[in-house]
Amino acid sequence: MLGFCCISTKNKVMEDNLENDPTQNPSGMDQNAILFDESAFGESYGVMGIGGAASDRSANNDADRVEELAESFERVGEEYDLPPALLAGIASRESHVGDVLGQYGSQPGWGDHDNAYGMMQIDQRHHTVDESNGPLGEANIEQGAEILSGYRDDITEAHPDWTEAQQLRGAVTAYNSGVRNVQTLGGLDQGTTGNDYSGDVWARAQVFAEDVFDDDQECEQP
Repeated sequence: MLGFCCISTKNKVMEDNLENDPTQNPSGMDQNAILFDESAFGESYGVMGIGGAASDRSANNDADRVEELAESFERVGEEYDLPPALLAGIASRESHVGDVLGQYGSQPGWGDHDNAYGMMQIDQRHHTVDESNGPLGEANIEQGAEILSGYRDDITEAHPDWTEAQQLRGAVTAYNSGVRNVQTLGGLDQGTTGNDYSGDVWARAQVFAEDVFDDDQECEQP
């Protein structure tokens, strides 16, 4: 658990740039920059607000596990053009980055009553699960990224007028409840687990972007 406050100078620059053109994730910027595009979480844009104290607390509790796997998240994120912190946010929401696998009656490495595998919780009812290098392996992250990337393509086609960030957040919603549930910006999380799935994932991802994946952060001890 991270016991300090980190101020990211790099992400402050990203936020300033995105504020000038919130529909773009400028070429060459950190992939995580899109997570700070307010069109994906600012209520003034008609998108439900994100996270809160519970999301931040969960992210901080999972941060050490994310840091151990940071290189894998980064490699897979680069391969699929996805923010590594967002992939980590999904792993955090789905399984606390593997910490709760094998509990509540599931066998080791599994969750959801043995229906979903690994930290990314790949559902065997809808996908062919890759168990090749274990529930915390890069193959599991890659399979989750492939699914998320496919949903991003579907949402982009269905909602071409949404910003890139909004389309990506819609893909996060689809990761939990399917593409057909992604209809309006204001109701993105209606029908998801807890009616807060994408907002919670997005908030956790912002914490990871600043506290795990940002090399330029300035940290202040409490």
